[in-house]
Amino acid sequence: MKVLLMVFSLLLLSGCNNFYGFKKSDYSGIKDSQVDSELIGSNRNFNLLDSSDEFLTKLQENCLDDSQIADIQKKSGFIAPILATAIKYTFDSYIDEKTKEIEEIKKAAVRTYSSTILLNSSDLSEGKCIQIIRHKDKSTGFIALLKIEHIPKTSNAPNNKQQAVLKDSWYFKPIYVKANNSVAWASEKIDPDKPAPPKIKVSIAMSLKAIKEESNGWKSLQPVGQSVVSIPYKLVIGKSSTAKCIKNDENCNKSDLIATYPDPNKSISLTISVTETGVTGIDTDLRISELKALKAAFGPVIKDTIKDGI
Repeated sequence: MKVLLMVFSLLLLSGCNNFYGFKKSDYSGIKDSQVDSELIGSNRNFNLLDSSDEFLTKLQENCLDDSQIADIQKKSGFIAPILATAIKYTFDSYIDEKTKEIEEIKKAAVRTYSSTILLNSSDLSEGKCIQIIRHKDKSTGFIALLKIEHIPKTSNAPNNKQQAVLKDSWYFKPIYVKANNSVAWASEKIDPDKPAPPKIKVSIAMSLKAIKEESNGWKSLQPVGQSVVSIPYKLVIGKSSTAKCIKNDENCNKSDLIATYPDPNKSISLTISVTETGVTGIDTDLRISELKALKAAFGPVIKDTIKDGI
């Protein structure tokens, strides 16, 4: 009887939304968003993706020439065996259901989206910033402004005259990052005595591809460079605030070096990818292991106990 009470008590928990302390935030798990990105540089037209004062200040200070600043101001925007088997099946099904729920949380807590820009390699060598936005119905979900830093190539020419024009490599660093919502699941506060807003962790990667000739003479699109950077602080979603490393004038991480493509007149593709990882407040791997162990250890005991007790 004690075993039956234990089983039925467990089953009663199946309808609880806060099982294992997770409740999905309404600001997380956003679907059907659109992602766009643009290179900003001299003599390039671009759309204004954010109109906040902080964004515009960063844009003007880092990405625009004097001639572009004026223009930017114009843009907005039952038998014993049978009974025993049946109850064991119910118990196993319950454990399987909860395992599936935890696996769903684990999967949904990490989401990646990307945008690709097709451009000439010379444009990239002169680019100053890249902006990427995730939006839906004209409402911004995530936006980042990434500053490109070009590394001059040391030259043996007299007086290093070429040093100012030759660029050996480049890297990027976030100078503005804000998340109003997330495509990844994140947990909202559950304990009223310990309020905790939903948060996400963000990583941004860039990859370059170009058409290159293989040894057999065929040409194919091949990777020619890539790098990634992670924001060192969790972003609070559902609030109009930027990443802590931006807001407090601290330095966000910067990417590793990416080699400058040697041919200045070739078409290249630049893909910017954003990975959002929601803070769920639970160790999903540990919970899945515990449920599997419970099923393996307790399931046979339930069946044998019920058969012996009837």
